[in-house]
Amino acid sequence: MARIKKALVKRSDYSAIVVHADLLAYIAACIATGSVATMFMNPHITTLFYGAGTTAKTALFDAMEVYKASPTTPNLETVQDKMILVIIWLDGFSDQVETISNDPANRTSREEAVTNITHSYLTPQSIVRVPKTKPLKPTFTAAPHGAGGIKVDLSKGFAETKVTVYVAVELPVGLVTPIPPPVVTVVEGQLSVDCSVPVHVATLTLTGKGTTAIFKNLKTGISYNIYCYTLNGKLLVSDLSLPVLVKM
Repeated sequence: MARIKKALVKRSDYSAIVVHADLLAYIAACIATGSVATMFMNPHITTLFYGAGTTAKTALFDAMEVYKASPTTPNLETVQDKMILVIIWLDGFSDQVETISNDPANRTSREEAVTNITHSYLTPQSIVRVPKTKPLKPTFTAAPHGAGGIKVDLSKGFAETKVTVYVAVELPVGLVTPIPPPVVTVVEGQLSVDCSVPVHVATLTLTGKGTTAIFKNLKTGISYNIYCYTLNGKLLVSDLSLPVLVKM
């Protein structure tokens, strides 16, 4: 008799969330849905464990309220710390949901285990092999970050890509006549920057689920165009993003 493969939770659904309110809503839905589902209610997943989730949710909410009243960097860092607590709880919840959903007493097929997972509010991984496709043209934000720094943040919805490349290109200033801006292209993953005068070019490459990065040691008193492209495997490369202008 062939062994039934396990159905798994798609953890990137919550681990890639960067908006504080979205993560708060996600854990709240998991607690509300899972705690009343026959398969995942107490004692299968204990009331004590759901209580720990409520504690993590409340800690995030309280930190968000403090940051809303006083939007300082330390208060933002506290919010991010509480988001990590929520992710830790969701990972533990996912572990238990996977175990219960794949228990032979609860499923006779992998498809049934997938259905079981949905009763927890978590999203099951697809059990159908989906071919990789060319990533969408990315969108992102970019803003000055301290002396000589620029912070970039990929927009929500692009976290499934394997590699993210940010490019900062100096915009030259002509003292007498205007200088055409550099032409930036990406062809089959190869970056090219063409300009009639020398310009400063800096790149940042993120792998995995990272979406936020900070350029450092850039020139001050000038402007940069920031670009982004993403890769999903060796051959699947997105189109180059539109430039985002940042004045240093």
